[in-house]
Amino acid sequence: SGVTACGGEPLTLLKAQTSSPQASRRSELWGKINPTAGDCTIAVATTGNVDGMVTISMETDNISAYDDVAGSTALSATPNVTISTGTNETIIDMLAGKCLGSSGSCTTTLTSGANQTLQKDTPYVSASIDVRGATSTQAGADGGIMSHTMGTDNYWALTAVALCPTAGCAAATSSVLSQVAGQVDSAFLSGGAVVHLGAVNAANVA
Repeated sequence: SGVTACGGEPLTLLKAQTSSPQASRRSELWGKINPTAGDCTIAVATTGNVDGMVTISMETDNISAYDDVAGSTALSATPNVTISTGTNETIIDMLAGKCLGSSGSCTTTLTSGANQTLQKDTPYVSASIDVRGATSTQAGADGGIMSHTMGTDNYWALTAVALCPTAGCAAATSSVLSQVAGQVDSAFLSGGAVVHLGAVNAANVA
């Protein structure tokens, strides 16, 4: 229901996506341009039944604005979303999916698209919770398709956002924002200087 960063600064919800038809995963992407610099705690407030959550933070420098955002959901082993982005922009996505787990780890692998860099893949596995939160980046010059491959079909939510550099946004081609719903998984993006601070939640929702 809300995310705060340094000194209680509120973040802006950029995009949220809940898995469908089974609403068991949710991804949320939160952000703030030019947040207060320094180390701090990012706090997430939730409402409703949230069984498990993964939170990821990332700093992105020299960002002036958010461009396009997008989200998608399905029951498959190949999460993907298409966004509009400019050649000088950077895309960040957030995936909330299922993690077939054992002893606190995923037994299924996650592979991101050929032009993407997987920044973080974090599972939350327990006796009754099997949520996975993952985030990747891609240069806008490589297009606006963000995709991942998981080991088995499951309900997922994927969001993405395109970030404009301080030089300004180029002609749009694809940009997305992401949120995941279900076993709540959360991810945060943060930045400094003229920076982007955001958060994504991927959750196991009862």
